[in-house]
Amino acid sequence: MTRYASLRYARLYDRLRAYDGATQTALKIIDGLRDLRGAKVVELGAGTGALTVHLAKHASRVHAFDKSKFMIAVAREKVSLLCLSNCSVGLADHRCIPLPNASADIVVAAWTLASLVYESSEEAWTEELDNVIREMGRLVRAGGVLVALCPVDPGPRDYLARLETTHRFCHTIFESSWRFPTIVEARDVIQFFFSEGTWKEYRSRWPQDFVTLGGVWWR
Repeated sequence: MTRYASLRYARLYDRLRAYDGATQTALKIIDGLRDLRGAKVVELGAGTGALTVHLAKHASRVHAFDKSKFMIAVAREKVSLLCLSNCSVGLADHRCIPLPNASADIVVAAWTLASLVYESSEEAWTEELDNVIREMGRLVRAGGVLVALCPVDPGPRDYLARLETTHRFCHTIFESSWRFPTIVEARDVIQFFFSEGTWKEYRSRWPQDFVTLGGVWWR
């Protein structure tokens, strides 16, 4: 998508994403599925590294990938700033990760499957989704786990149902609280990630937390 094609967008995305409480909740769920301590992790759709850096603080090794060179640039800055020597960040398409078979104990697609599905044509989206899941399966070791972090509303293309019926994923739903220091920040975040209508519905409730639902699908 063209909105990903700038460093300015990537930095704005990273700043506003910091208000989302989903990262820590998702991390705990992943750790409950497969102990992160000593684990080797591959992350698809790493974006600006919001989840990546937390994975690297627990896992033995993290290989993170994203298709946007601008998102990757911000993620690399983070990894360098935190001196995470066990973490590498690279440019790659989800359907073709430059790693050998059975490279990871955990393979995570982090809030990225919806983008792939809706960037594909109506005729091709199921095949493209299947290609990603197949690639994730190639990367994971025997006894490992595949994880997809997703919004709970898939929109008109129900890729979440396909994860469950075609690819035998299970899922759990969790609440995510967004906390904002000012009403201006609340407006900027909600308009950016959600919609003007969502902002209008929420603004009379500020400074209460803005609560959304997220999901972890795993196999």
